[in-house]
Amino acid sequence: MNIQILIEASHMLGKDRGFWETEKDLREERLYIFYNVGDVAKSFKKQRRADWDSYERDLITLENDSDVKDLEREKTNIYKNYIKNTFEDEIANVILRITDLMGGKNIDIISTHPWVETYQFTELNYFFRNVKPSEDFNGNVAHWLNEALAMCMFSSDKDEDYGLSHILFHLGSLIEFYKIDIERQLTKKIEYNRSRPLLYIS
Repeated sequence: MNIQILIEASHMLGKDRGFWETEKDLREERLYIFYNVGDVAKSFKKQRRADWDSYERDLITLENDSDVKDLEREKTNIYKNYIKNTFEDEIANVILRITDLMGGKNIDIISTHPWVETYQFTELNYFFRNVKPSEDFNGNVAHWLNEALAMCMFSSDKDEDYGLSHILFHLGSLIEFYKIDIERQLTKKIEYNRSRPLLYIS
C-alpha cells in the first residue's frame, strides 16, 4: 500500500461508515485530530504497546479450535486484547483520520509538498520513515507531538493541506524510532473499522 492508496481507502471507509453524509468543518476536524494526537501521548505514557506475537499466537489457536461458534467475533476480541488502544493503534487512528480528510477535501499532498513525490508510490513504512523531519527526535514523544500540533495550528493560510501533513511527517519519526510496522497497523485497523457499526470508528 502507498500513501495515495491509503488516502483512497481511508476516505472510502469514512464514507461507507457514514462520516461524510454532511459537509465537514475543517476547523472542527482539526480539533478531533488534536484530540487523537493526545491519545497517542497517553497510550505511550501508559506503555500500552501492540503485542503482535501474542495476537498471532492466539489467532492460530483460535483458527484451530473447531468448537468456536463465532470466529469473526473472537478474532475481533483478540485484536482488542493485544492491538487496539495501544501506542501503535493510536498512531494509526491519527493517520486514518488525516488521510480520510485529505481524500474527502481533495487535498493533494504532492501539490502541497512537491518533495514528497519521490515517495508517493513507495510502501508505507518506507514513506513515513523518509518524510519525517530532519531534526533529531531523541525519544521525547510529548515534545515531538506538541511540535507537530504547533506546526499544524499555526500553518500559513497558503498551506493548502491546512498543516495536516506536518502531523503525518512528525508521526514518521515515531514510526521509525520505535520500528513500527505501520502498514500492518493500518491494514488491520481498516479491517477492524469495517466491522464496526455506522458512525463509529476508533
